Amino acid sequence: MDLAFIYARAGSGGAYASVEALKLRADSVQAAYDAYGIGCGSYPSMVSVPDVQAHEQVRLFPNPAHDRVTVMADTPVKGLELLDAQGRLVLTASPTGTRSTLDLRGLMPGFYAVRIHTTVQTHVHRLVVH
Repeated sequence: MDLAFIYARAGSGGAYASVEALKLRADSVQAAYDAYGIGCGSYPSMVSVPDVQAHEQVRLFPNPAHDRVTVMADTPVKGLELLDAQGRLVLTASPTGTRSTLDLRGLMPGFYAVRIHTTVQTHVHRLVVH
């Protein structure tokens, strides 16, 4: 059984506005499950975890972020992709080196996924934009 605890409260508009805000939040959570290919009840049973050949550390900060976020990696970053809660690609970057900054100005507040492609592997980090 999969559970998500969702909270939403409208600042104005009465009880019905809060219900609408809750529906939007629930739709956003469902979209995130769909975007990451995780259907309800579809978590695989895991017996073991495969050995990782290369240990690579990737950091994303600050998180939550407002106008920019910095990505730092042990190895060079080849590409960055920012996806919204519905799984839509909203921003891409082709940095060089091990440190890069993404400009988040103009993005709506919400939950995002950052795909970080390095020369070793691809990492996915969650990001909150407020």
